Amino acid sequence: MSIDSDTGTCTVISATHYLPLCATATSFSHPLVWVLSPRSGHAAIYAGIRSLGNQNAPHPSSSSSSSSPSATSSTPRPSSSPSSPSPNSPSLTTITIGCLVTYIDVEGQPKPTSSLSELNQTCLRQALWDYGKYVPIFIDETTEKNYYNGYCKQGLLFHHLALSIYTISLYLFDTVLN
Repeated sequence: MSIDSDTGTCTVISATHYLPLCATATSFSHPLVWVLSPRSGHAAIYAGIRSLGNQNAPHPSSSSSSSSPSATSSTPRPSSSPSSPSPNSPSLTTITIGCLVTYIDVEGQPKPTSSLSELNQTCLRQALWDYGKYVPIFIDETTEKNYYNGYCKQGLLFHHLALSIYTISLYLFDTVLN
């Protein structure tokens, strides 16, 4: 988390294994046109990520949507009802980074995002950012499985710890480094 003391804004960067969204190509055109929808499962984790800060971010599990075309993509945006922050509270922004290993092609078949052209990856990256400050990591399925079953399950420090314990751990870690 970073806080800009000049503007009073706070940015929370959340790193997740998967983004909470699915990408679907809606046409054969080049570049592809994207529609984003909620990824099933893990609703509690996604709610926790949303609660970290940006109340203006789209709610991934919302069923209402509207079309909002950007330069080369069309993404439905769930309606959100942001609460207005108190004048003394900082403005919060949440950026979510995670894997987007597959997408759904026009024929409804899952395809690896690593096989997308650079242009289509760029357009999908922009659509995800515009949708709610999501940053995709495009990796192939084999690397993703090896990463999750290896690093995440065997060597990741501070994995699934309560925020208060995590904050204390980071403070102690920073103290040792300094």
